Amino acid sequence: MRIVVIFPTVGRAQIVKDAISRLSRQTRRPDQILVVATGPADVGDLVEQPDVSVVYAEKGLCSQRNKGLALSRENSDLIIFFDDDF
Repeated sequence: MRIVVIFPTVGRAQIVKDAISRLSRQTRRPDQILVVATGPADVGDLVEQPDVSVVYAEKGLCSQRNKGLALSRENSDLIIFFDDDF
């Protein structure tokens, strides 16, 4: 089963970075983590890795989620959204 986690984010770079770090400690890591931001400031010093990608979309939760879905739906069995304002 291929699991993809999508983080739509605006202005919470450190929170997303910390959440991704915590995901690395899970027994079953996601196969792909997709951060959907509105610009570079939203991801700060987050470094892309083989399983972490950063893409940009128009600001707005629906727009950012839809961008993540469009990029993930063909190559995933399960998609999980984590909002940055939990």
